[in-house]
Amino acid sequence: MSAEPLKTLFHPFEAEAVSLPRKGERVLFLGAEPGFRLPAGFDAALHLVQGFRPHFRALQGSGFTVTPRLEGEGFDAALVLAGRHRGRNELRIAEAIERVRPGGSIIVAGAKDDGIASLRKRIGELVPLDGHLPKHHGIAFWFHRPANAAVAAALRAANPPLLLEARFRTAPGMFSFDKIDTGSKLLVDNLPGDLRGSVADFCAGWGYVAAEIAARSPGISALDLYEAECDALEAAKGNIGNTAAEPDFFWIDLLSEPVERRYDAIVMNPPFHRSRAAEPEVGAGMIRAAAKALKPGGRLFMVANRQLPYEPVLAAAFSSHAEIARDGMFKILAARRPSEPGGRAGGRCRHDPRRGKGAEAGRAAVHGGEPPASLRAGAGGRLLQPCRDRPRRDVQDSRGAPLRRRSRGSRQLLKAEITLVRCRSASTRRASASRRCGSRNRHSGFRR
Repeated sequence: MSAEPLKTLFHPFEAEAVSLPRKGERVLFLGAEPGFRLPAGFDAALHLVQGFRPHFRALQGSGFTVTPRLEGEGFDAALVLAGRHRGRNELRIAEAIERVRPGGSIIVAGAKDDGIASLRKRIGELVPLDGHLPKHHGIAFWFHRPANAAVAAALRAANPPLLLEARFRTAPGMFSFDKIDTGSKLLVDNLPGDLRGSVADFCAGWGYVAAEIAARSPGISALDLYEAECDALEAAKGNIGNTAAEPDFFWIDLLSEPVERRYDAIVMNPPFHRSRAAEPEVGAGMIRAAAKALKPGGRLFMVANRQLPYEPVLAAAFSSHAEIARDGMFKILAARRPSEPGGRAGGRCRHDPRRGKGAEAGRAAVHGGEPPASLRAGAGGRLLQPCRDRPRRDVQDSRGAPLRRRSRGSRQLLKAEITLVRCRSASTRRASASRRCGSRNRHSGFRR
């Protein structure tokens, strides 16, 4: 979210449409994000609530009192920063009503592009609004907390927790809260059946992928979940179920906080944006974090949108990688770290899963097995191989000597030499044609 909605939220105080809270009062701020500036004279104590780990750390580093989940009650006023998810917005307003004393002010603001106008209309149908102001491409509206909590109950009833497939409990605002994510399901369906040892789920969400791994892979000895959204991680704790390995849960920002443990395998469905625009660097950072957290020979399995260019990042961080499956929207990528601690990364290895047996070959190479002999011979598709074993193509110069195409300089020399040979051949053909033409002219009596 940009800084504009934050400016909109505090505009009613600056415009003197809402009275500034006095010193000694307590103000609750739901959905707080870094980058806001308090108006002059705003002397109340702020209690911020932010469950997204990167924002939480930034706010904490700025000296604010911030918690990942709502604590306390009897606040004198509340600020609610609305986002794109209507259900989450309504639940935050319900929390504000429940935690603010009767008669206290509740101020809500958001961007017009995020649907703040429809949210204002919705809340206005439940409780009388005291006013609203448009500013900074957004709208702020406010009302006094009603004497009873019936409005909060109505908002909660409209946005209940969900139970998916009679197994997974989710809530509005979580990623893919109302259905199993298609990309995550594709990832689960293409994981190898021999996952063993310690396994981690990066960007675990509410725990679908980790729960399926726990159910399908009895050979794992440890299962850890890493997630930046606190509410989703809390839901995951109840969604994993009984597993042979006791899972651990880490509320962490994988882009800025180190992972202390090392794993035999990591699975992930990383986000690829912070706002509306796609930002592949987010997923690229997750790939680098996974490479650091894997043991030598460890494997990464991830799902991504087909158009995202993660292959160069995998090539730089792993010894081999492959695309092992795809559908109309997503692709499944697998990669392996070098077996030796000092082993070589930078493998430019891939295959096209649309070419029949190529998918089987790619799986075999990254998963650790040997492909069939027919595939090793190249039938049905390109075989993924570790870079240190991949054969290089030899070409010959004009004298028939082998020339390896190893570097850009070598390729340029090769191109220049081929051009020279072609020029010589063209000159020879022209000279030969000229001699034939002169011979015919002499016999027919013409002179050049």
